[in-house]
Amino acid sequence: MDRKLAALLSGYIAVGIALCFLYPDGSEQDGPTHFYFCRWAWKYPHFFIAPWPRPLFTVLYAFPAALGYLPAKMLSVFVTAAAAWQTVLAAMEMGLERPWLAAPILLVSPVLFLLSIETMTEPIFALLLAVALRLYYRGSLTAALVAASFFPTIRPEGFLLALLFAIATVRRQPFWKVLWLGTGCAACLAASWIVTRDPMFLVKTWPWNSGKPNPVMNPFTQSLLGLATYPIVSPLIVGPLVLPFTILGIVRFVRERRWLPLALVFGSILLYSSLTALNLFAANASLRYLAPVVPALALMTAAGWRGRPLVPLAISAVFAVALVDLVPPSRDVFAFRDALNGRRPAHLLASKMTPYILLDHEPPPVSLRPSDREGNLELIRSQPPGTLVCQDVGWGWFFRRPPRGYGLTDEDYAAAGYRKVFSRDYDLRPRFPWPKALLDLGLYRRQRIDLYEK
Repeated sequence: MDRKLAALLSGYIAVGIALCFLYPDGSEQDGPTHFYFCRWAWKYPHFFIAPWPRPLFTVLYAFPAALGYLPAKMLSVFVTAAAAWQTVLAAMEMGLERPWLAAPILLVSPVLFLLSIETMTEPIFALLLAVALRLYYRGSLTAALVAASFFPTIRPEGFLLALLFAIATVRRQPFWKVLWLGTGCAACLAASWIVTRDPMFLVKTWPWNSGKPNPVMNPFTQSLLGLATYPIVSPLIVGPLVLPFTILGIVRFVRERRWLPLALVFGSILLYSSLTALNLFAANASLRYLAPVVPALALMTAAGWRGRPLVPLAISAVFAVALVDLVPPSRDVFAFRDALNGRRPAHLLASKMTPYILLDHEPPPVSLRPSDREGNLELIRSQPPGTLVCQDVGWGWFFRRPPRGYGLTDEDYAAAGYRKVFSRDYDLRPRFPWPKALLDLGLYRRQRIDLYEK
């Protein structure tokens, strides 16, 4: 099994690194934003411990980020491979019949595969979760609690998942040992005090806002959306051909009373479904929110697998690679790169993080915000001479979702002292020649880049 696992992980790493070169950006702006915090944490140390940059993620990614965007993306590939390896070890500790299956099942998860070539927090959370599960089933309960205590330093749902580890552990250990669950947060609080000299820094900077009401949906419709999303998108979480075995594994785990993996998965589903339904903390039932618990799903699926795995897993792997190619926003970097070619502005204001990365420009205090005309007007007026504004108006997603504009016209820029120096429309096609009907469904990407100089 060791040789089989080593060959599998080596093949995955080779494919992942190749995809990092072929797709130099990410599927959404959170990835570039996290990278940028890591890139500039050496100059602005509070980025190491601020809540939004995610402290443990920033600490681990700060060095490769200092080398560039590509090295940071490549680290995610190795992190995901390590998560697969640890999940196999957890499966062995559980006594599953074919523990090696957990690795390919995890690696072909479409959503985790997509994020594994980006600078997102989900892969490193998945690695830490796999480590905690391995320690738990090996009987090293204190070590499992210490590992779980760092969950909240990577993602906000880490508080809930760490609590689930505590509940599972307290049934087998004295209650006082649950205090080990405070290790990660205590370390983070101590670090924030040392760096900022403010013991309340994390409390003050935690994103407490509860999100804006959705102007389109009524509360009942939004509640249904929150509760129904994850069952609908489940094929994109574990893979369409893998899903039946996941269901069988869930049934087996219920019969065998292996509650912890079940609680981790369904606790995450309930958490984000509820937050979406109640419109709290600007949460939505995003597909990627279940990527951190893919190791638990991989264990269930391996337990429920029947028959030979080669064909379903191979098809699922092709599906995961296809998803990378079909996600439209990841192509925007090519338009930005063309528009910014050779420009080195003294000050930069952009609608996305990608231009800041391409120019290696310091992070802005604020940026252009979609559908906020008054705020954007005030923002461009307040910029100093020599500012270059890079504004995109991209469209193309599922079902032809219209573009979100910034409410600014050429006349607004002219009145604020800017002149238009560049404007071009881009038709950003996938790298593979997909059928026109599939692209017409909304998976095309068209982009317009406008540059204004003050």
